[in-house]
Amino acid sequence: MRNATPVLLILAALSSCSVASSIQLEDAAAGNVNTRITMDPLLREYLGDLAEVQGADVDESTSFFDTAALTAGFATADGISLTGLILEAPETLRILASFADIQRIFPGNIDTRSNPVFSFRRSGNTGTLNIRIDSRNVASILEMIPMGSDPVSQTVTGVFQNGGDEEELKEMLIWTFEEYAPADTIERMIDSAAILLRIQVPGRIENIEGGIRHSADTAEFRIPLLRFMSLNPPLEFAVSYSL
Repeated sequence: MRNATPVLLILAALSSCSVASSIQLEDAAAGNVNTRITMDPLLREYLGDLAEVQGADVDESTSFFDTAALTAGFATADGISLTGLILEAPETLRILASFADIQRIFPGNIDTRSNPVFSFRRSGNTGTLNIRIDSRNVASILEMIPMGSDPVSQTVTGVFQNGGDEEELKEMLIWTFEEYAPADTIERMIDSAAILLRIQVPGRIENIEGGIRHSADTAEFRIPLLRFMSLNPPLEFAVSYSL
């Protein structure tokens, strides 16, 4: 088994999970979010080996999601409240949460003038939700992911803030998993890992930028996780709808 630094392990975990998140906007910028995270079997095997080396007993029922750390992380966030944490299977976790203002979901994102991830504006009978993820505000997203020690967290944040080449990131991750599967299998896993974001708005969608129309009131955005890791160029999406 290949040894891994905590930083490499976190990056491997990020690239080996698929995330499906549905945001339902209600009145103005309030609403709720339903997120499902599914871990790839290759990552489960990798984490299982690491756990066994550390003396843990691991079997098919073992989950590697740290629900206690997630609960603690949400407890310190002012802009979002955890309403449910459901381990649907050892490899699948569902997170339910509510928020009063989507612009305040992430820590450090209270001041809507300072480059927020989500920003909402209303003009007449039209509401517009903008999403921007770049090297300046990605730290506020990563703060919601339990990473262990502060030095590790700071290093991982630095990786995202400095950006990177997607091919170089892919090569690093293939190297990490090369003892577990052929390179082409690992590459397919990395390429298929993505964040699927659906946003249901309280009105009829008029325009979508960077995504597709899932239904009359729901926009869908797909973000490959390598693209999220590189942030080069920044990610930008928008949905406008009639109120």
